[in-house]
Amino acid sequence: MSLTHVCVWEAKNGYRRISIEEACKMYPHGVSANSGIFACELCAKAVLLTAPGSNTRHFRHTSKDETKACEDRAQAYNQIIIKSNHPQMPIKIELTQNSYILKLGFLHMPSFDRTKPVCRKVVILGDQQQFTYSAEHIFSEGVTYLNIGNIPSSIYRFRYEGVSSTVGWYYPSSTEGVNPEGSFFDCASGKMFLRGSKIYSHRSYYLLQKGTLGYIPDGINCHKIMECKTDMFTTWRLYQVQVLEFSKEVARFFLARSVFLTENPVEFYPIWPCYTKDQYFIYHTEPTVYFYMQGDEAELHAYPSFLAVTKSEKLTSGKIYRISATSKEQLVSFGQSGVLGFSYLMKKTPNICSALPDVQIKDIDGRALDQQVYNILPKGKQIILQAPYSGKVVILRKDSIQEIRAIPDEEEITVDKLTIGCEVQIFQGCDLVRTIRFESQRKLKNNNFDRQIVAKLNLCKDNKIPVSHGIGVIAIRLKDYPLTQTWIYHVIRQGWISRSAYYLLCNLVKQNEGMK
Repeated sequence: MSLTHVCVWEAKNGYRRISIEEACKMYPHGVSANSGIFACELCAKAVLLTAPGSNTRHFRHTSKDETKACEDRAQAYNQIIIKSNHPQMPIKIELTQNSYILKLGFLHMPSFDRTKPVCRKVVILGDQQQFTYSAEHIFSEGVTYLNIGNIPSSIYRFRYEGVSSTVGWYYPSSTEGVNPEGSFFDCASGKMFLRGSKIYSHRSYYLLQKGTLGYIPDGINCHKIMECKTDMFTTWRLYQVQVLEFSKEVARFFLARSVFLTENPVEFYPIWPCYTKDQYFIYHTEPTVYFYMQGDEAELHAYPSFLAVTKSEKLTSGKIYRISATSKEQLVSFGQSGVLGFSYLMKKTPNICSALPDVQIKDIDGRALDQQVYNILPKGKQIILQAPYSGKVVILRKDSIQEIRAIPDEEEITVDKLTIGCEVQIFQGCDLVRTIRFESQRKLKNNNFDRQIVAKLNLCKDNKIPVSHGIGVIAIRLKDYPLTQTWIYHVIRQGWISRSAYYLLCNLVKQNEGMK
């Protein structure tokens, strides 16, 4: 029985799925696994193509790989494997000052099951550590990430205490852990990429592995961030890896660690009905949802499978998936074992608003810039942006637009040559979702004072007097106080102003001009 998920290297696009018929035409005499030409899409291990003979030609793993967990391999060799009805549990990494912390995510359980006592405790068993958590803090909306320490485990097993019968529908008995040969993490989200995941060129990743890094091909910039000695003989090292170019040598560096480097990200999104989404949920109004997924290797799965009917139709450049869910909430995962991500479908009335996309801004050392205003420039006078969707970044200097650049979805871009007085606006679609400004210390003091003045003006409730032309002159002279200006324009439109507020503004103009 031939393996069914096999990839071949293609110079233009990287690894792509190939059929046994196409492979036999390309290599009529067979190919050894040592050539590295073909790889299993599920576990990223090299596979061989058999030569012509008495048996039908097929792909297969080498004998040394036969005992390792791979659904495709198990089916081909008629091995017994317990096929999980769950996606892999997500793992992410968080960097601390001198070390790192791994966290394991428990997915949200649909609300119709939370009316029962679900589970009292969850015990997480690693290779060297055990963690026990009260379940009442776990089964909340979205994903609850639990601390699993800084000693990586190749597999994490779970024990549930005081469980109801429905827990097995949603939560596995074990999940894939950190690959000792090296696991990659997304720098922005901290998310770990599972075996067989697709990662993209010209981006930065964390690499956590046991032992030293070894050979680094040209086209990769790599430096060690920290190391953690877990026992007398074992040291884990964390690196930051930046992919500078797309080549077969670079791709093999990643393939040796069981992930695929590709130029073409897989796209997946709902196309009907109308929907809104946040970090974990896709809200819709119909019993049937259609997804479009681009790429031959794209797959969508629903969990639990017995609560949904999933059908697909192949297109020229992808697939259309139709999900008919019988439950109010339905978990769907994208890619093999959820390696591309997951979301919950929730049927809900349409009077909801989608949350603003989370835009990451950091300096060149990777430190997050969370404030809106700074009075000093970041290191190198540059910042790094990453947004979940396509958009644009607008750079203004002295309130004039200097540059507009496109933001590709999930790709990092660098904005440099920043100066005091510069403002950076980040748009997702047509929505302005984030700004960051660099202002002088004096301007920052003005901003604080500006807010205090507006607060005092709002407290003025005494006799009202008609607005005169002099109010407009006051507004012009207070250009360094934009909030106060906005307040003045409001009272001009309404036609009256508090007498004490008018005198407060007159005194502010005198003080402001006396300081110049």
